[in-house]
Amino acid sequence: MRGFSLLEMAIVLVLLGGIAVLLSTPIVRALRSETDLRAAYELEQVRDALIGYAQSRLILPDALSAAVQSMDMFGNAIAYSADSRLLFGNICDGSLSASDITELQVRTSGGDVPHVAFYLVTAGQDGQQRIDSAGSLVDVREPGDDQVLFVSWYQLRAAACSAE
Repeated sequence: MRGFSLLEMAIVLVLLGGIAVLLSTPIVRALRSETDLRAAYELEQVRDALIGYAQSRLILPDALSAAVQSMDMFGNAIAYSADSRLLFGNICDGSLSASDITELQVRTSGGDVPHVAFYLVTAGQDGQQRIDSAGSLVDVREPGDDQVLFVSWYQLRAAACSAE
């Protein structure tokens, strides 16, 4: 008799299935990485829009929607918080200094970041926000797929006041 037995066919199918699983994991990882990069880029654009708002008005907006879109590419709300002194005080006139900017802190694996002017947090692709962005301390040590971006007082002042 010619042809393959049922056992031989089963072995071939199991081997092909194993190869497919081995190849699919890196492909899925690469696709997820690409999506994360696009989401991070989008958050950088929101940051740049907020800095542009600060350049033109010398203050930060009290709400994200005043300056830019408030949803990420996955349809999740982008959480925004700014030090309240930067909502009303002139960023560039010298009346504010780093020692005045103390309301917000970001905790990273390298330690706490002081003098945070504002931060942006979004839940990422899965829609489950793991980072608590409601308080004055944002802990980004285990973000999952959440996207976080923050700007220090020094970065904001350098960018917003460079046109003067």
